[in-house]
Amino acid sequence: MNEAQKKEILDQFLAQKLQNPAWSIRFRTDSTVVLAYKAKVNHLLHAVLSFFTFGLWLIPWLFIAGYSPREVWTYDVTDSGEVIRR
Repeated sequence: MNEAQKKEILDQFLAQKLQNPAWSIRFRTDSTVVLAYKAKVNHLLHAVLSFFTFGLWLIPWLFIAGYSPREVWTYDVTDSGEVIRR
């Protein structure tokens, strides 16, 4: 399988994956991509908690919103045309 075919397979994979706005591309070649996934923060829940704790929950909320977990995954296109996660 040549690089152009691998690039096309990776383009199709990314079109599907990037429909979810939590995914973003960190690095990309014709046959490899590094994706980052950032978890969503439930701001409504934190606003309610802040209200009922008289603002004490604002500190954890700011920490959670600023440092929510981010996962980084690497995907490769093999010579057989499969997209695998490393």
